[in-house]
Amino acid sequence: MPEIFGVPHFHFDFEWWKTREGYAKDALEILRKAVELLEKYPEFKFTIDTATAVEPALGDRELVEKLKKFAGEGRVEFVGGTLAAPDENLPCGEALVRQFLMGKKFLREKFGVECTTGWLIDEFGHTLQLPQVLRKCGFTSVTFGRGFRWFERRPVDFRWVAPDGSEILAHWLSLSYTGFFPLEPNKGSRMVRYERELKTHIGWEISPTGHFLFPMGGDFTAPREEWLEAVEAWNQRNHPKVRLAVPSEFFREVEKEREKLPTFSGELNPVFTGTYESRERVKKLCRETEALLLDTEKLSSLSALLGGEYPNLEEEWRNLLINNHHDLITGTGTDVVYRNTLLRYHSSLRGAGEKRLQALEHLSSLVRTGDGGRPLLVFNTLSWSRKALVEVQGMYRVFARGGELPCQYSEGRTFFLAELPPMGYSLFHLREGESRIFETDLRVRGTSLENTFYRVRVGPHGVLSVLDKEEGRELIDAGTFSGGELLVEEDVGNLWTICRTGRRWKDSYPTEVRVTERGPIRATVEISGKHHGMHRVQRVSLYSGIKGVFFETLIDFRGRDCRVRALFPLKPRGKVLHEVPFGHVERGNGIWPVQNWAGIREGEFGVYLVNRGIPSCEVSGNLLSLGLMRSVSVLSFPLALHVLRNLGDIVRTLLRGTFLTLRGYRYFEEYIMNHHYLTIREYASRGPPVEMKGGVTVPDHLYPYLTSWRESDAWERGRHVFHYMLFSHRGGIEEAARRGMEFNFPPIPHLTAAHGGRLPPEKGFLTLSPPNVLLVALKRAERGEGLVARIYEASGRGVSFKLTLAWPVRKARKVSMDESETYETLDASGRQVSGRLAPHEICTILLEVGP
Repeated sequence: MPEIFGVPHFHFDFEWWKTREGYAKDALEILRKAVELLEKYPEFKFTIDTATAVEPALGDRELVEKLKKFAGEGRVEFVGGTLAAPDENLPCGEALVRQFLMGKKFLREKFGVECTTGWLIDEFGHTLQLPQVLRKCGFTSVTFGRGFRWFERRPVDFRWVAPDGSEILAHWLSLSYTGFFPLEPNKGSRMVRYERELKTHIGWEISPTGHFLFPMGGDFTAPREEWLEAVEAWNQRNHPKVRLAVPSEFFREVEKEREKLPTFSGELNPVFTGTYESRERVKKLCRETEALLLDTEKLSSLSALLGGEYPNLEEEWRNLLINNHHDLITGTGTDVVYRNTLLRYHSSLRGAGEKRLQALEHLSSLVRTGDGGRPLLVFNTLSWSRKALVEVQGMYRVFARGGELPCQYSEGRTFFLAELPPMGYSLFHLREGESRIFETDLRVRGTSLENTFYRVRVGPHGVLSVLDKEEGRELIDAGTFSGGELLVEEDVGNLWTICRTGRRWKDSYPTEVRVTERGPIRATVEISGKHHGMHRVQRVSLYSGIKGVFFETLIDFRGRDCRVRALFPLKPRGKVLHEVPFGHVERGNGIWPVQNWAGIREGEFGVYLVNRGIPSCEVSGNLLSLGLMRSVSVLSFPLALHVLRNLGDIVRTLLRGTFLTLRGYRYFEEYIMNHHYLTIREYASRGPPVEMKGGVTVPDHLYPYLTSWRESDAWERGRHVFHYMLFSHRGGIEEAARRGMEFNFPPIPHLTAAHGGRLPPEKGFLTLSPPNVLLVALKRAERGEGLVARIYEASGRGVSFKLTLAWPVRKARKVSMDESETYETLDASGRQVSGRLAPHEICTILLEVGP
């Protein structure tokens, strides 16, 4: 018989308008109120959505015991299984896995529960690999709120299928995650609206099974006794009946009719495109912190196999994962919240940096470094050999086993190119003095650069031409714009949404173009000068023997209410592909979140833009652009002009939203999405002068409007630095993924002393083949002893793989991501593990290594 499953809950944001301390007090009061109702009403149930939502209760032992008791009775359910409700698009895929692993571990250890219900109700879009990650982390179902178009009529229950075929039961909260929100001042009017909401809900949603999930609560909403009264009143005169429930009860009923459910494959993006660029520093620090943590784990794993200690990185990962909360990494919190976010990144970078150094020192102590100068070991943490730039402080000549290497000097640093083995190191020796003159493939003529692969012509506003010499093809379609040219657009949006007024400024200002470096390692042309609201310096570089055109852009921003893009009009016409967590996806025009690369692929040939912590990519035909940054304020004169020009449509939209609200459709924010920029603008401010009690507090939200003249961090005044790279390739798409990883995981130089050791001057510890199988993580096992390697298939082709280590492998198993379930025992012979991967499969391998 059809039922309405009423789910009392509250949505917890770790930090957003207030800091964690302010929200922790609110959460504690909500939990205590929930326990009060649980004790008073046997039919009442309650849902808690993240580990950090219940963390404030840990200081109240009695409250914890009561929550554990009610959880054991099935009246409290811990859902989500995350530390903090994460964004899925901006962090790397491995960070999403760790979010679930650490969140589930917290709930298991503190409350004795195993979370199996995903709960992603407020996240800004969802990646196409989410079903695979959820299933392999031990989830059986997921509820989400955003992604499909609001008011789209489609089945709300379906089977969501990942590219590898993994499938999870999914429910879409098509009318938002809020319900029975106490808006009206008196109980009587609220009760009338509650009934109207329920009628609207079952009249609107398309339920394949006849069952409905109705959320009760919202952001920081304490449960209310009147909810039970509203349910009782409904059940006396309406059908279907409402029963108070937890999400797993709803899914158990839906599971019984699983075969009735339609399937859906793909991502649910984009949502709130301004968040890909707002407060840009958090994006870069996120990528830097991810890379350092993953590098530290890999090096510590190698060190432990050679007798060293494996460090505890839980606090460093915790800081990163909390910062991956959907209001933190997206930059939609206040200045105070933003600065707290930066502090957590820097804390993780310090801690992980110290622990990486310990691993480097132990590994270096085992290498025969010999004589011939000061030993420098350069480590490569990727699973393939590579040629990469290495920089060291000071002026040196550099020697390898084959003799002296070409070097170049800049600002008191020496840099050279190193050939490095897979997941290993190479030894070099440094001697005081300057290198002799070497002839390499770099050539400079005027403001044109050339190496083995490219001939690049630089003009006053960007790159006029990039000729791929191997293909004989031009890569840049320099007509309206040059390659890498900066475009400034007036943007009066809030931190969530971009709102273009139509005013924009091309790079038409006078510039100085000059050659600043001539090789033998790097040749560089620099463009400098004024732009609208800023001064900029752009450096375009080629390296000897490396296929890629490298860009460094420095912006001294002095404007306001603008966004800055780097434009790349590309010659090829074909599919637009973007990297997403653990894969790639074809997309059309629009503003999209990307991981490390985006490109246009024409048959087997592609041109790709690789970035370092710049996740916004806008597509318009063959014009790809990186959204470098945006400046947002609370109120401004351009905003007022834009509102006046669009006043008629704004009024019509507001009236429609009010009418729908009165009819019982929840979530006013979504009704006015075309003019979302008019709402919640106060977050682009320093924040409240005092953190008031409660989830929604009107007086302190008004304060930023009264002080909107005060400069905020969201204005983004000051210095910004961006790095990106253009390259072309004929062949598999996995080359883009590999180059993206190389750009974000640079080699690690480590100076050591001359000494003997049991390891040779050059060694690789791990290799993985074929090229479309990539190693993401190498770490100690979550449960018990062992080593875990996480790999994935990057091209969409099913393959047999081989993982070769420097040690004998006693046993290898393909396991779930939380390592609780064995899927398959792999063939382990000597030092090699082999197996098969499905297209786009993410594979976790648990290894027993050693004699």
